[in-house]
Amino acid sequence: KGWLTGLQFDTLFTDDLYFKISKNAIQMAETMSDVVSFYYDTLMLRVVCYAAIGDNAAAINCFEQLGEGAELSDDVQVVMAGCYAAVGDYSKAVSIYEHLAEEESEALDLYSYALALSSIGRTEEALDILMEEDYKNPGQERVCRLLAWCQLNEGDADQALRNYRKLLSIASAEPEDYMCGGHAALANGEMAL
Repeated sequence: KGWLTGLQFDTLFTDDLYFKISKNAIQMAETMSDVVSFYYDTLMLRVVCYAAIGDNAAAINCFEQLGEGAELSDDVQVVMAGCYAAVGDYSKAVSIYEHLAEEESEALDLYSYALALSSIGRTEEALDILMEEDYKNPGQERVCRLLAWCQLNEGDADQALRNYRKLLSIASAEPEDYMCGGHAALANGEMAL
């Protein structure tokens, strides 16, 4: 037995036979690597394009084909979180946003994160994030609106009323701002706005 193995070993390394036999396998592996890389890049491009045209379901389909271990830029992750939120899968959106928050990513959109949290009933966490966003970038109408809504849901009618009054003083106030502001005023023991 040992003699036969020794003969095979000797034969494989005579005249570089081992390297000649392996050359084709190495070339095929490199070709497969190029194909896999091209497929991955194509899927990534499709994800971004579908998201850009608003076909969130198609973007999600391509994204999920990439698999769990796919290396994605923070920007692509933000796009995907937005796609999940747009189709109503807020839990997956929150999961992505939480990952980005843990990584302290510059790409993280705090408003969208808070909106997704509030959509699954995690308004207290949403409030914390909105307060941070309002501190960093004060005066954003959409942040003020969601902040007031979350405060109203958490039972802080007084603070919600302050934010709704601020919103109603803006020319572009939405009809629901008047309705929610009225609810906040009534919950605060005041006349409706």
